[in-house]
Amino acid sequence: MSRRGVADAEDAAPSPAAVVPSRPRFELTGKASSQKDGATIWTAIILDGSSLSFVTAGDKLSGGYLVTKIQEGAVTIMDPAGVEQTLKLKN
Repeated sequence: MSRRGVADAEDAAPSPAAVVPSRPRFELTGKASSQKDGATIWTAIILDGSSLSFVTAGDKLSGGYLVTKIQEGAVTIMDPAGVEQTLKLKN
């Protein structure tokens, strides 16, 4: 086979697909509240991959995600690019 034939075969081969890292998958599994100085402090229980994380607003999750807000009905997290996502308890 000529050198040109080898180059043609290499050019025709599909290039490997770009590997896009999967986003961490989070699930809100529970919430708790406590009182401190008359204010309600919420703690969220989030399934972060295969581990449970007990977090409050300002805490970090895997993948650089930040817990930005915890309310009675939902938890808001933000990815490193600043995109927010709301987690809600499943019924």
